[in-house]
Amino acid sequence: MVRTADDGYENLILLCALHHKVVDDQPAHFTTERLRAIKADHEAWVRLALESSTTRGPRPIELPMVPIRLVNRESELLALTAFSNRGAAGPIADVIVLTGMHGVGKSALCAHWAMQNWDRYTDGQLVGRFSGGLGDDRSSVDEVLTGFLHELGIPDDAIPPRFADRRRLFREASQTRRLLVLLDDVREAAEVTALRPTGSGSLVIATSNYFLEELLYEGAGLVEVEPLDPPTSARLLVDLVGEARLEAEPEAVARLIELCVGLPLALRVCGGRLAGAARTRSIASLVAGIESAAHRLEALSGVGSYRVDAIFDVAYQELPAGQAATYRALGLYPGGDIIPAAVARLRDVPVSEATAAIDGLQQAHLVDIAGEDRFRLHELVAHHARTCALRSDTDEDADLALRRLVAWFYAALQRADRAVYADRLRIASASLEVAPGLPSLLTPRDAFRWFARDHTALTAAIRTAGAMGWDERVCQFAEALWPLCYNLRAYTVWFEVYEAGAAAAERLNDSAMIARLRSCLARAYSDQGEFGRSAQEMGVASAAADRCDHPLLKASVAEFGAIMAYERGDAPGALDQFRRARNMYQAIPSERGVALVDYHLAKCFIAMAAYAQAIEPLELAESGFCSLGDEVIHGRVLRRKGEALAGMGDFDGATAAYLAALEIAQRQSLPFDEAETLESLATVAGALHDVDTATEHLQHAVRLYEELGHPRAQVLQVSLGERGAAGA
Repeated sequence: MVRTADDGYENLILLCALHHKVVDDQPAHFTTERLRAIKADHEAWVRLALESSTTRGPRPIELPMVPIRLVNRESELLALTAFSNRGAAGPIADVIVLTGMHGVGKSALCAHWAMQNWDRYTDGQLVGRFSGGLGDDRSSVDEVLTGFLHELGIPDDAIPPRFADRRRLFREASQTRRLLVLLDDVREAAEVTALRPTGSGSLVIATSNYFLEELLYEGAGLVEVEPLDPPTSARLLVDLVGEARLEAEPEAVARLIELCVGLPLALRVCGGRLAGAARTRSIASLVAGIESAAHRLEALSGVGSYRVDAIFDVAYQELPAGQAATYRALGLYPGGDIIPAAVARLRDVPVSEATAAIDGLQQAHLVDIAGEDRFRLHELVAHHARTCALRSDTDEDADLALRRLVAWFYAALQRADRAVYADRLRIASASLEVAPGLPSLLTPRDAFRWFARDHTALTAAIRTAGAMGWDERVCQFAEALWPLCYNLRAYTVWFEVYEAGAAAAERLNDSAMIARLRSCLARAYSDQGEFGRSAQEMGVASAAADRCDHPLLKASVAEFGAIMAYERGDAPGALDQFRRARNMYQAIPSERGVALVDYHLAKCFIAMAAYAQAIEPLELAESGFCSLGDEVIHGRVLRRKGEALAGMGDFDGATAAYLAALEIAQRQSLPFDEAETLESLATVAGALHDVDTATEHLQHAVRLYEELGHPRAQVLQVSLGERGAAGA
């Protein structure tokens, strides 16, 4: 028993011992005003319940469910009210579709709004439930319609046997009534159409796991119920277990909310466990139990209508065969955004069929739109889809499906690789693998944008290949990633995939692949300033290259070794190594290799302040890359040309070269190149005493470096801080 202000009845609330303690422990949260609001809501429901038990026939009143407190559903409630106002004076009932994924709280929201607005519908309300509960047989529209006729006071002997006649009778009986009709768990638009009353100002609210597009064509209002965001999920847990317990374990709470993916049903189950018999249990231990469970949905499920696993089982059982097969395929999907063409390879069906099935799953709220032609799964849905796949598919079927998927991603990556560099060194087979639905990647910009969009899914596919023990495929992936990882400075992917690829090459005892992948990995470590690890990788790469009869590979490893010396600050030593590598490329011959080394030679001269000597190799490199049609590296040559000109005092020429390089970097979507060029422009602006422009360029460069995770961002931050202090 709780008394909110005095001993008057209007302030009296009866609670069980558990909830009494929850209230007493949170006086700031459960204020007098809030407790009174809870009591008022409950008494309104009791009043309606009593009225419904004595009032039948001419004014039907049936409550949808015992109301529960909603958390942060104000926008949905306002949308329902706005749509209801729209049709308040209409000639026939307006329709609102309340849609969302399974377990998101559509029925509770509908019940809450109906309880608050029941008195607007002066001739009563009708509730039609198409499913009584999890696993129950589904009611037909004819059964619901017959129940409505009974509620309107029509005796059994006056109800005609034919459905069409019953529908006509319902229209006639509702014509002079202002009714609120609630239809729960609708699957088809026809179910709503058949139960739509004809009385002016009436309203139909249909909850559904589908969008019911046919109703939208006819002007129905649509209210989408989304999963709760993390702050709102936390508020719901506070209501159940108290603020003190949540504040004591913030990290565990954050993970619990993540595991429940915003589903009120799952949150209430977890909150109930923490507040119930296991209230001495830590939140961290509950989280650990859920994460380690063989079947996560079962671990998040309660009993009765709180069985989260059963909700998803019902959703799966409702799917047509093609959508069900695609749903199971998504259970095998390794991660990242869902790409319809990749799913088509999983199922071995045409892309159009997979796309249509995914669209159907999106209509059923089992997948979400992640962007144009990209979708994603909620974590719980993904777990359920995988469970369904394991139940239905053999290990052999799953293995074949994953092989097709991995091959599709590799074929896409091959095209991205060649869109950047058509003629670079490759150890793996030069033949392109073929697969349907591959992205059209014709230019470096196409490739870079594709990688930026789909690198998470690509990396997940590579992890799958590694987990399945497909070492050759892992090596192929790593090698083909070179122009993307290097040009975009995608360090996270670079380190992970090249470490895996190099290890796979060693298991295969493939010396050429070891040399290639280890030298590329050395570039990543050197780029991050880890010169000891870089030297270690180059040592392994050089030894492996010596075991190969592959002149182009040997020249490449020699070039990479020279780059390591340059990046350690030994420009004179690097100069001699680059000259040797240039001779090796000339002997092959390799036009690209020679042009690359000319570019690196110029870098060494610039580092040694021999600016005039850098001009000739820069012009040779520029000519070579223009001949190759390689705008990406041409842009870098222009930036180095700007550095040489600036060193010679030609700031106008340097600025022109930098701006041309910046234009290329931006056109090709190369943020690292853009950042480096902005730094160079800042240097020129500083030399010309244009402090504001220099600062602006540096600030922009810092933002780009930070997005890339490059350590250069911290160096520039210090420089900017020193500039600010000097200015002050």
